[in-house]
Amino acid sequence: MKNKNQIIANKVIELMKTAGSNWSSGLVNGNATPTSLATGKQYSGGNWLTLSLEQQLKKYECSTWGTYNGFKKLGLYVPAKKSVTIPFYKPWVHTDSEGVETTRVTTKYYHLWNGDQVEGYEYEKPASVTNTESTSVKIADSFSVDCGASIKNVDDKTAYYSIKNDFINLPKIELFESGVSYAGYLLHELAHWSGHKTRLDRFTEAGTSYPFEELVAELGATMLLSQLGIEKTPRLDHAEYLNSWVRMLESKADSILRAANKAAQATEFLSSLQLGNQEKLAA
Repeated sequence: MKNKNQIIANKVIELMKTAGSNWSSGLVNGNATPTSLATGKQYSGGNWLTLSLEQQLKKYECSTWGTYNGFKKLGLYVPAKKSVTIPFYKPWVHTDSEGVETTRVTTKYYHLWNGDQVEGYEYEKPASVTNTESTSVKIADSFSVDCGASIKNVDDKTAYYSIKNDFINLPKIELFESGVSYAGYLLHELAHWSGHKTRLDRFTEAGTSYPFEELVAELGATMLLSQLGIEKTPRLDHAEYLNSWVRMLESKADSILRAANKAAQATEFLSSLQLGNQEKLAA
């Protein structure tokens, strides 16, 4: 059986080669976030990427994923069709003979089927992204304000995050192709911002090369756009990263799932700042 990392990496490489800078747009546009049949919760990290890719490539309209027994409990039969395997990590505390506690992780694997594969499974078709241009700008701006990020306009040529000075630079909004494009750039730079040493301290970790961090931010922005209901447009400046991403995934297949998990940490951190700010306002 092929290594799972290599399978996912190959799918992403193929998308990058065929769709170019638009490779990740299909993970958002018209593609609802994968959701667990058992819990009703949305998948995140590597599991989000694995199932989102499957939904996109197989053109599934259903976003619900369940086990054989999960569908069986509903009185439904899962035909002999190919499933998707995802890991579930459960941390637990081990205490040795001297009373020293260490955290260990147990990994279980689940075989999942999409609702479209199961005859008789009824669901409401997920609504397409409907936020308008102006609404997308307001949503992204509000999200960034609640994060507390410093956003400046010191250079109209490009959007970037300054690690040294810890601020995000954005060109004037009228210089972007659209409001949706502006929102995508802002959320991408916010994903970078989350990695600062005073926050998630991601930049000094082993294996964090420049192309890897760009992939983290690309996936982080994709997750946030999906979460906020904003359409994704390709970043033309990312064409220069495509070849380095392909080379990285070809040589280190686990990079894509590591990047997805780091992106999930970033989105969860940024989302937690929203709640924190709302609680302060309500106090």
